[in-house]
Amino acid sequence: MAGQQQAMTSRTPQPAHNVVTIVGPVNFPSLTWTQDLTLAKAIVDAGYDSPVDPKQIMIVRNGQAVPVDPKSLLTGQDFPLLPGDMIVLQQ
Repeated sequence: MAGQQQAMTSRTPQPAHNVVTIVGPVNFPSLTWTQDLTLAKAIVDAGYDSPVDPKQIMIVRNGQAVPVDPKSLLTGQDFPLLPGDMIVLQQ
């Protein structure tokens, strides 16, 4: 019985704690989190693939969505990301 439980546990997918997910027009929707990863860097690293800038950006952290004004990124303001964050890019 213990062996069966261990086998079941090893097959259960583990949450990706060191990943940042990007939802929107990107080539790479999943990035490995690093300590220096910021919102702007994540969008670039994900390969943003749209001819227009996003109209709205949200960072979802622990179930809470925080809106980010895309214009703030263009003026140099950036936001550090944490493992498990999700970035939602809306056009």
